[in-house]
Amino acid sequence: MSFGINLKKARTENGYTQEQLAEKLGVSRQSVSLWESDSGYPEVEKLLDISEILNISLDWLFFDRENTKIKTLSSDGKITIHSPTENAVVRCDKVAASQQFKGKKNEPEYALFAADKGNSYFNGENRTIIGWYRTKEDIAKETEEIYKAISDGENNYTLKYAVNVNRKGLVMQITE
Repeated sequence: MSFGINLKKARTENGYTQEQLAEKLGVSRQSVSLWESDSGYPEVEKLLDISEILNISLDWLFFDRENTKIKTLSSDGKITIHSPTENAVVRCDKVAASQQFKGKKNEPEYALFAADKGNSYFNGENRTIIGWYRTKEDIAKETEEIYKAISDGENNYTLKYAVNVNRKGLVMQITE
């Protein structure tokens, strides 16, 4: 199924009209209608909000995975993720994949975010980019392994499929 079909299915299963979801997201009903007809995609921040509001993973929304609910984490509800490429260690409640970026050759196509409901002034969550990915398959493998670590009760995970990037202003190039 497509992004639009999956969004509509999740919205209706959660009992929202297009108008109600649009209001929660701070967008017009027409925007939701365009997304559901696969005529456009929401920005990354809106995707993360959709994931939280509808209690679905972005993996399912984009890739039609069987697993529709965001998995619960370790006993304290968090997992520590080490990102060697971003030189970061993040303790988070969940992870979410971005939509595909329409970049140039040798630019990452996806980003992985860690989200934590800790002390934040932004929409109740701290969100941090923890990795950049060359392909949809790479970010899907990463999220699958994170979910497996969560299911196995692991408290720590180190990213394996993220690529190194060199940043020059707003342009990022994958370094080998």
